[in-house]
Amino acid sequence: MTAPSRTEQPTLHDVLGAPLPPAPAYGSNSIADVLESASSLVAQRSLARPAHALDSDPAFNSVADPLNLAGRLAEQDVDPVSFRHACVVMVDGLGEQLLNSYGGYAPALRKTLNLGPLDAAFPTTTAASLTSLGTGTAPGAHGIAGYEVRNPAGNGGAGSVMNHLSGWDQSVDPHAWQPLPT
Repeated sequence: MTAPSRTEQPTLHDVLGAPLPPAPAYGSNSIADVLESASSLVAQRSLARPAHALDSDPAFNSVADPLNLAGRLAEQDVDPVSFRHACVVMVDGLGEQLLNSYGGYAPALRKTLNLGPLDAAFPTTTAASLTSLGTGTAPGAHGIAGYEVRNPAGNGGAGSVMNHLSGWDQSVDPHAWQPLPT
């Protein structure tokens, strides 16, 4: 069983009837697949990944190159076997539309080989996307969904609001918030 393609997903609508964007294609075309594919391209094999909660769903099982980087490179007449190193560059907030519109301000990024767009994590926050990039899993698996969250252990156990980007003080156990290995 493979993950449904974007065209096979049903179109959902909001309460006003406007169509919602499709869900991210985790396991085949998302930010969570970048490091696995880049590492696999360099190593020419999949790196071992510890099991996580979504492994029972075949749509989320790890494959050697979930982004098919080798195939995408071959389509661009680039030999995928020639890669000995990979450099992953993430520019927070720079999507395909902005790069196309303002690429003159980022000429080095603009002239790189375009292998197509990737889905961001959902919700599309820096905290969720960076954790998906680092763990190779969806926010539902790693648990970091947004910036502001309730920290039940904060303020002596009474609870407080914590910011995932700047609220990590000595009282916060990072393993309690995100237990998956990177």
